[in-house]
Amino acid sequence: MATAPLIGNFGEFDPEKEDFENYAKRLNVWFTVNKIKSDDKVSVFLALVGAKAFGNLISMSVPDDPSTKTLAVLTEMLENFYKSQRNEITERMKFRESKQKENETVSEFIVDLKRLSIRCGYDETLSENLRDTFTAGLRDFNTRKKLLSIKI
Repeated sequence: MATAPLIGNFGEFDPEKEDFENYAKRLNVWFTVNKIKSDDKVSVFLALVGAKAFGNLISMSVPDDPSTKTLAVLTEMLENFYKSQRNEITERMKFRESKQKENETVSEFIVDLKRLSIRCGYDETLSENLRDTFTAGLRDFNTRKKLLSIKI
C-alpha cells in the first residue's frame, strides 16, 4: 500500500529565524495536514527538529532518552531553553535599529518590525514603539518628514 506524499517541506528549527513557539505551532499544523499518528509524533519531531535542538534535548534529558518523553514535554523543554537564551535589551536594540531594506516594501517592513517586537516585552507601549521605529526606519525621506509633521 503506497502512502500519500507529505504536504509541505518542514525544515529543522533555526533560532536565528524563528521563535521555538512558532516552530512548534507550525509543526502541529504540519502533523495535522499530514495526518501523523499520535504514536509517531515524538519520533517525527525528533527527526525533524535538527541536530542542534536534538543535542540540546539529549543534554537536558540525561539520563533519559528524549524519545521516551511526550511531545508536550519535549516542546516545553525547548521553549524554556530558547526563552532563557533571549536578552530583552538586545532584542530591543535590534528592533530600534531596524531600517527599511533597499527592496523592501512598506508592508514588508511593518511585518518585519512586528516580528522583531515580539521578543521586546513592550506590552502597553507596543503601538508607540512600532510607530517610532517605523518612522525612523523608513527609507523615503519625504514620507518620514510627512509622518513627523503629523500632530498626535
